[in-house]
Amino acid sequence: MIESLILAAMVELNHPKHQQLSYLREPVEEAERRYEDLAADIAEVAFDENEAPLFDGPAGREATALLLTAVAWHESGFRKDVEICEGPIAKGDEGRSIGLFQIMRGANRQGYSAKQICSDRKLQVRLGLHVLRRAKERCGGSPLIWLQAYGAGRCHLPHSSARNKCAAFERIGRKHFDGLSCRSTGPVRFLKPQTT
Repeated sequence: MIESLILAAMVELNHPKHQQLSYLREPVEEAERRYEDLAADIAEVAFDENEAPLFDGPAGREATALLLTAVAWHESGFRKDVEICEGPIAKGDEGRSIGLFQIMRGANRQGYSAKQICSDRKLQVRLGLHVLRRAKERCGGSPLIWLQAYGAGRCHLPHSSARNKCAAFERIGRKHFDGLSCRSTGPVRFLKPQTT
């Protein structure tokens, strides 16, 4: 269920057909398969028992997955050239940030090389989650503050990228969850009872 929810959010945020216009001009069918793989990777990392969710409540892991989806969308547009770090516009911050989550050089890379990160999408997701978790631990407060730290490097520096990520997160999440907000860590609950 969570993979299909993540995939639907990705399509809403940046439809796979737009990847035809990307630097690598990815055909729609290939982009759709890659979106499915990315949705599966986000779900796997968000539901990894070794990774604590960022949100409280019975849908805390789902909210974590959707926040990761919003961050990846804003940082990379889910573009293949950014994912594999290939091409003149694949890297951000004057070449210091790489991958779908635009992981900055230094501690955020946790000792992994650029080559390792650029060849492992699931590692990119995990590193993105770890950057968010460190921002939560360092800054406290709400997801908006963590995203300010993610985008600007400082907890309480208002940043348009944080507002854009929050708006996307809330728009895609409120259709399915109660308590999902950039102003709170929850508890987040499903709007409808879930069937297995």
